[in-house]
Amino acid sequence: MERFTDQNKEKLISVDSVVGDDNASIKKVSSGSLPRVNRQSFINSLDDTGKDFFKTVLNFAEDNNLPIHWGSKGFSLNVNLEGNHVNILYGYPPHSVYKQSIYTVCAEIIKKVKGGKSIAEYYQNELRNFGIFEQGGKELKMVIDKPISIEKKEKFLSIISRVIKMIKEHGLIE
Repeated sequence: MERFTDQNKEKLISVDSVVGDDNASIKKVSSGSLPRVNRQSFINSLDDTGKDFFKTVLNFAEDNNLPIHWGSKGFSLNVNLEGNHVNILYGYPPHSVYKQSIYTVCAEIIKKVKGGKSIAEYYQNELRNFGIFEQGGKELKMVIDKPISIEKKEKFLSIISRVIKMIKEHGLIE
């Protein structure tokens, strides 16, 4: 079984076949979308530490009219630029392969936003200096496995706010 992602829609494709049979043919091909989570099912899947942190992040997104795209496990937090969404982070629940975490999405900022490289560098430098984030592939990640102080949450949201402001000021690449 293989998983393909196309514009925030995950599809599973399953093919049954007989290997080594000269008359092998595809017996059955099926595809379907994985069910998407929503805010409530996502929050319900978290431990107490995750609930506290992600409620803060999701309330911040709602208060600032930031689009949330829900997937089969978690969500992406986006900045709306003229109807185009720029993803700035992913949120994952404990049962995902990424554990209960936040991942940055600097590659999309670089790809879609004027001066995106300098914004991405600022974003990553601020999060590295923040002390909770670590390298996670090409992006940064924060595993949420212990309580995060109010001061740390406020600092994180301050960094996110500045990145959002920079993205809006620079605009989309034409």
